[in-house]
Amino acid sequence: MKTHTNVTRKACLAMSLISTALFASSSSVQSSQPTWLLPQEERSEAMKFDEYANIRFNDEKARLDNFTVQLQNDPKVQGYIIGYGGRICRPNEAKARARRAAGYLINSRQVDEGRVVTIDGGYRNDVGVELYLVPAGASRPPASPSLSKCTKVSSASKTGSTRKVR
Repeated sequence: MKTHTNVTRKACLAMSLISTALFASSSSVQSSQPTWLLPQEERSEAMKFDEYANIRFNDEKARLDNFTVQLQNDPKVQGYIIGYGGRICRPNEAKARARRAAGYLINSRQVDEGRVVTIDGGYRNDVGVELYLVPAGASRPPASPSLSKCTKVSSASKTGSTRKVR
């Protein structure tokens, strides 16, 4: 049974890599290759590698595995993880999402802690994470929140009460 799980996970990872590469190359207008596949010396700015909303952790891990491969392929690139809280949020939700992703890269995939940067991106309608590859000397990627505040879920929410936070 363990072998079946590993085979299934590897197949999912392979399919995810292929679909990510196909999507990125089809959306690239300036080059026949996606920007993150260009040699490091041809890149001069932060490149969005992936973005996902509230997905199951196993699905998130598969996407983070793809991100790990890119970080391993180019040791001069730094990984940025921007976490976003949702319209209805919990305290530090954006930070927690980014840190969970970084923790997986560092602890499970042995990515050097110094190569992973987390950013609290603020709030959007839905929770989510953006993954960026940033070459040496490039500016950090900008966060792009779509909401200035959220409705905070508090312990009183069990009775249906919520409050606005900034």
